[in-house]
Amino acid sequence: MKANQLTYFGILRAPTSWAKVCRELVHALSQMNVDLNVFERKGFLYDPQFPLPDMVTRRITNAFRNDVVFTFEHPSTYHMLEGRYKVGILTYESTVVPPQWIEESNKHLDLLLVSSTFCRDIFVQCGMDDEKIDILHYGYDPKIYTPAGPKLDLTAHTNRRFKFLTVASPHKRKGIETLLQAYRNAFTRDDDVVLLVKLNYIPHKKKGKPFEYRDIHGMFDDYRKDKTAPEVILLDTFFSEHDIAALYRCADCLVSATRGEGFGMVYLEALACGLPVMVTGWSGHMDFLNHENATLIDYRLRTAGEIQYDCNSKKARIAEPDVHDFSRKLFMAMKNPKTIKFAPAEERFQWQHLASGFLKNIEARLSDSH
Repeated sequence: MKANQLTYFGILRAPTSWAKVCRELVHALSQMNVDLNVFERKGFLYDPQFPLPDMVTRRITNAFRNDVVFTFEHPSTYHMLEGRYKVGILTYESTVVPPQWIEESNKHLDLLLVSSTFCRDIFVQCGMDDEKIDILHYGYDPKIYTPAGPKLDLTAHTNRRFKFLTVASPHKRKGIETLLQAYRNAFTRDDDVVLLVKLNYIPHKKKGKPFEYRDIHGMFDDYRKDKTAPEVILLDTFFSEHDIAALYRCADCLVSATRGEGFGMVYLEALACGLPVMVTGWSGHMDFLNHENATLIDYRLRTAGEIQYDCNSKKARIAEPDVHDFSRKLFMAMKNPKTIKFAPAEERFQWQHLASGFLKNIEARLSDSH
């Protein structure tokens, strides 16, 4: 049975990963000439000036239609969905999903799509109906994220030869202080190396969330007080998708001390741009990273605490990267770049393929229900 009309209900104009996921999915579906409608929402970091493709903008009606509706919104909004078949998209990064998420998903959705095997397992373990859940991986745009293309000119920032790069949100889950510690342990100011830190936004100092770093600039100011520390550059201005791709292409290795990912889209984009990845070896990105195509950092599991959001369970666990292992691998990567493991991003993770699979999954389930 065909999904004759689709409505996307959610935010598009924001620098967050969930807005990007649906912006890319909606764009890919639009290119497939699907009868697609958009009910645009405002939310966290919404920016009315955020650029959207014309074919996406033209589909914004801010109304529901009585067919298939899909959303990447907080589960507390699921009761607002109108349609004969309701699909939620979610991700989570610790081992205990907020109980409200499970309750609302089971109650209001026909299908929940999560970003990885890791996510599917933790949602089911926490009570999600396993007949209602499936995986929708995130992807990359091969027209933007490709090894062929311009490299970002960083001569105004640094003249260092070897460039490590991290691209992250300013969340404690990303382990930025652990990354700085490992990097500081591996090198000194005399080493011909720089760490580029690209953040997608800067949290409000006083009104920030518990899971955010409240004083990012203060963290880096403290680091720079050590005049023997290796060079670090904080990039905190807006970058377009093309700018991010050019940034990947100018670096030598993407690094991350993440404590947990639902998927890890930046790691996939880096591979697509020909950039090797060094990252904690746990959670959602293990669906496409392994010891053959990436450098994986050792870790232990620890209590998630305030690193998670919407959940105060003391049973929740998250990874803590091994600083010594991380430092050793950073040092080895810079001293002998040929030893860094790498393999290109797989074509199956391109947004066009994922959008096609998304549509086929829904149509198959609609057919099975009749």
